[in-house]
Amino acid sequence: MLSINPSDIPYRNYCDLYLEMNPEISVIELFHLFAAAQGAFLGLLFLIQKRGNRLANRFLGFLLLVFSFRLFGAVVFWSRHLIEFPHLSLVTFPFIYLVGVLFYFYSRHLSANNLKLNSRFLLHLIPFFVAFVYILPYYLLPADLKVQIVKASYNSGASNLGEMPIARLIVYAGQFPHVLIYIGFAVRNLTTSSSIPLVSNAKVTVQRQWLRVLTIGFGSFFSLWILYNVCLITGMVYQKEVDQVLTTIMAVLIYAMAYYLFRKPELYLQDVAENGSKYKTSTLTTSQARDYLEKLHEIMEQEQLYRNSELKLSELAEKVGISGHHLSQIINENLGQNFFDFINGYRIKEAKNLLSDPDSKKFTLLSIAHTVGFNNKTSFNNFFKKQTGMTPSEFQKREDTV
Repeated sequence: MLSINPSDIPYRNYCDLYLEMNPEISVIELFHLFAAAQGAFLGLLFLIQKRGNRLANRFLGFLLLVFSFRLFGAVVFWSRHLIEFPHLSLVTFPFIYLVGVLFYFYSRHLSANNLKLNSRFLLHLIPFFVAFVYILPYYLLPADLKVQIVKASYNSGASNLGEMPIARLIVYAGQFPHVLIYIGFAVRNLTTSSSIPLVSNAKVTVQRQWLRVLTIGFGSFFSLWILYNVCLITGMVYQKEVDQVLTTIMAVLIYAMAYYLFRKPELYLQDVAENGSKYKTSTLTTSQARDYLEKLHEIMEQEQLYRNSELKLSELAEKVGISGHHLSQIINENLGQNFFDFINGYRIKEAKNLLSDPDSKKFTLLSIAHTVGFNNKTSFNNFFKKQTGMTPSEFQKREDTV
């Protein structure tokens, strides 16, 4: 039988972990498992999503799958199921080299529907394939030998960084700067990029706020994760509680992403306004577009169709007397907006007029929201703040003091 020293395992586990106990899942591990399942489900939904920015959605889908897979690996480790399913050992190891790449390309493509991938993207995947090839001999070992290695690795203490063979040191420690570098690329893209096409200010605000929150979340987590791992491989005594805090942060990140995306469906369902390529075969002339745009504004002002909270693009197009595709083109190309932002712009305009009226104190903010066409107070508050920089109640107080 092949003899393998536990110290030669590419990705060391660090502690003596209840080898005499049967595999079981604790409450906190169950919480982690549910988070991994939710993240995987959400990731699959983004992969098959046909609306919105498909390329950005796919990067987000793969990112969620990889992150959830890593969390699942932590659950399998903590619940001691590696002894029952040894082939799951180290299966998530190479995928850390995908997290930074997927995160950066998602942030880059989120606001740019016309941005295409080229063959150079494959260069970013080289570290992942190198890590995979390095760990491949371990994957090919028989199950009984892996069980011995898993048990030995549970019992092995943390080794000193200087004792690692150079190949293992490069592959293992290389994941730390790799993740930080790509998060740095994402930060630079967020702060300096001017590639966001003509979309409404509200749309830009939502996208940038989402990317900022995502960057802070991932950046904070991986900074802590790197600090912890460096301490371990340089001799720090293993602390189970610290490890579980980190995995809990992973779970919270997945839940938070799911909640935010649920609250902001325009991030992945709404197409951003494009630079004309979508409409290059359109038969709509420039003069026709101007005439229809004038008619559109006239209908919106006179009939106040925006008050209908269920108003659809097709219904408004029928009122104007054109196809939904042509109406979408007019709003995108002439106003730099999508249908969602165009309608809500009228709603906010009327809401501001109502809130400026001294008699508005008679009505609740919810009733005003319903009057102008919003389904609920939350969406009203969110969009109002994106448009004006303040909440409806803050705007009303300011008007009272003027």
